[in-house]
Amino acid sequence: MYNLTEIKKIKDEYEIEEVNCLERPVAMVLNSYCPIYRNLYLFHEKMNRCYNLHFYDDIGYKDKISMKRAQIILEHELGILMHSVVKRDEMHQLIIEQLKNNNPVIVPGNLKEIYYSKFYNKENWKHSFLLHGYNLDNKLYFIYDSVQCENEKEMCKFCIPQKTLEQGYESYCNNFYEDGIYFIESNEVDRNPDYRKMILNGLQLFVNNRKKQPYFEIDLIQHFLQKENPSGEELLQLFEINNYKKVFLSEMRNLLAYLEVEGEVVEKLVACNQELLAEWRKVESKIAYYIQKANKFELEKLLEKTLEKENLLLNQIKEILDKVQNEQEDIKQKTIKDPVIFVNNEQNIIKQKPNDQYMFHFDTNKIYNNWFEDQAPKIVLPQNLTDFDEFQFCTSIKIESYVEWANFMVGVYIKDENGNTYLYGNNSMRCVCFEYTGIKGNMYEESVFDTEFQIEVRYRNRKLQLIYTDFNDASKEIRIREVDLESRIYQMGIACKTWGSPNKLTIAVSNIDLIEKDEPNGSSREFIKDI
Repeated sequence: MYNLTEIKKIKDEYEIEEVNCLERPVAMVLNSYCPIYRNLYLFHEKMNRCYNLHFYDDIGYKDKISMKRAQIILEHELGILMHSVVKRDEMHQLIIEQLKNNNPVIVPGNLKEIYYSKFYNKENWKHSFLLHGYNLDNKLYFIYDSVQCENEKEMCKFCIPQKTLEQGYESYCNNFYEDGIYFIESNEVDRNPDYRKMILNGLQLFVNNRKKQPYFEIDLIQHFLQKENPSGEELLQLFEINNYKKVFLSEMRNLLAYLEVEGEVVEKLVACNQELLAEWRKVESKIAYYIQKANKFELEKLLEKTLEKENLLLNQIKEILDKVQNEQEDIKQKTIKDPVIFVNNEQNIIKQKPNDQYMFHFDTNKIYNNWFEDQAPKIVLPQNLTDFDEFQFCTSIKIESYVEWANFMVGVYIKDENGNTYLYGNNSMRCVCFEYTGIKGNMYEESVFDTEFQIEVRYRNRKLQLIYTDFNDASKEIRIREVDLESRIYQMGIACKTWGSPNKLTIAVSNIDLIEKDEPNGSSREFIKDI
């Protein structure tokens, strides 16, 4: 059940000219439901401010107001309805009703009426406030806002008198256009979306839905060339597109991280993006200068190198899409043929033995860590586990040989829908520990010296119970009673990582069981049993 307290301050990387004060509250609300919604919203919003794409260009997306654009993106790309209701005389009642239902509310306002704004009593200025509560005694709305902050990139908790907000809203409607109060019905939002499908759809939109002339910059330049003496303020629109493109490319990188695209591929793409932005900045400055001075120039020749960079970006995204889709198809085929998949096993660290036993054998001059870049060899189940609300996973592990004081950890690997990964198991024959990989090591730790043990993971509604048992003495049991995950489990398996210096290490894994609890009466269906 969603609660308004889940709205949290975000350390925003974008400047106000890149993500404006009307878009920030929308992004903050989406982040509270599921962080990837924020990434997808900014990706689509800025992509459609840089490129002419079918559907969006056909409906005049770029000419619509910020909140209308947000409604279109949320509905078409995220499956989320953002409602807008115009009730100027009943504004307060409408807001209170939504807040009682844990629905975040966004109210447009004119900063000319807001006493803590630099525009107060000076200039009409569009803004919007994110409301998350109300104090009846003092008639104060609890809000997230950036105007009161020294750094206007970040939205922080604040409060505003009811009367002041109402005056700001009325002034907005009177001086700009009549607009509604915006809200999202929280109980209708899927907080565990099929993010892979959404990301791939977004990338495919960029690759396949481009119009014959896809670049906003060229449209704008041609418009200026047909106009007599465009003002400096008008010419600044060219540089605004570059700001939008910066956000679009940054969010593209974030989305590729969710798809676990290899680090080298992402680094290559990031380098291409930086070159593209620099090239556009350089050529836009030249063109703006030529237009202001009424100098003649050959547009096609000026843009030649820039469009080469655009085509390079397009081809890199095509290659990434093909690779990800081929990998998905491979997984589908493996699901049919194989009970498990080996990951990070290029050097044959993992081998299958008779009697459905698997061996990890480390004997190279390399370490296989998972902290900054995941290189740990894994045995993973091919099933997507997000459809299962409750299941048990267990396995038997035996550390057959190791070097004293070697650094390794072997245990159950867990990955959730948001891309977070966890490892629970034996750490270097010294302790049992549970790590949030890349974030926090040793979240739970207890000394142990067993070479042979069993691990059981019980999962129900995003909660874990973890059980570690000595194989030879069942009374020696370590339990972590409850761990809350951010989202549903997507994938599970067995992983072994090493760090420090390379050492010989041999580990046997057997009795991998995954049991789904799927019947109302508590009975279960085993779909992998003693593989």
